[in-house]
Amino acid sequence: MDVLKKLAVHIFGGKTIRRFMRHRAARTGGIVLLSEAFFLIVLPLVANLDPYEFHVDAINHAPNAQFLFGTDELGRDMFARVIYGGRVSLFIGIASNVVGLVIGLPLGLLAGYYRGFCEMLVMRATEVFMSVPSMIFTIVLAALFQPTIPVIIVIIGVFFWTGYARIIYTNVLSVRSREYVEAARTIGSKNGVIMFRDILPNVIAPVWIVFSGSIAQAILMEATLSYIGVGIKAPQPSLGSIIYSAQSLVVMTQRIWIWIPAGALLIITVIAANLLGDGIRDVLDPNYTI
Repeated sequence: MDVLKKLAVHIFGGKTIRRFMRHRAARTGGIVLLSEAFFLIVLPLVANLDPYEFHVDAINHAPNAQFLFGTDELGRDMFARVIYGGRVSLFIGIASNVVGLVIGLPLGLLAGYYRGFCEMLVMRATEVFMSVPSMIFTIVLAALFQPTIPVIIVIIGVFFWTGYARIIYTNVLSVRSREYVEAARTIGSKNGVIMFRDILPNVIAPVWIVFSGSIAQAILMEATLSYIGVGIKAPQPSLGSIIYSAQSLVVMTQRIWIWIPAGALLIITVIAANLLGDGIRDVLDPNYTI
């Protein structure tokens, strides 16, 4: 419980929250993402939306009062598909970063605290992963495995752990010799307790810069995989798969309601995530004047 309290103080301290609320970009990005997440979760529950239902009497129907974003070539409600697709894409963006954080955080802690062989092993592993073209390798992995949502999350998340490991490692190096860490060693605290009770709360803040900024990257990676046909498969909607289904010239030019809403939501989500990431970076920088 003490560790959780320390983490909460360092992450959600009153001063940090005040700086966040005064930062226009951070505030805007956070509000947009929270509002989007709320509507993507709540709308399907209250509006009884079904992205898989066929309306045979309304195939390729232009937007109207019944179908706000029109229908596709199978008569499916595009508004429902965009809402569900946006939820899938946002979930993949967040969950894949959680995977990267779960892998990278303990490895960065171990490398920075123990150093020596552990440091060499973790840092060389990060260099190997960072030297591999992530998009190309992700496409290969997605093509090899059945591209379900959990598989896509793991595939994308595996390439994010290096960013978390390196930033934690760098910050651990700067605090591992501080007085409070030495005092904990002196009184006989175990290494695991020192790492998670004394060191982690003091190095966790920069992680949220990586996390918020990487959400946009993960969403774009998922959209790219789905767009080229190795990501989320039909009939499961995602923003990338919706845009992928609209590649024909007729659809692109004459049935623009098929792809414009999904493309717009994708752009808004990516911009909001980037604004949030840049804002959090500024908020956590003590030398930045808001």
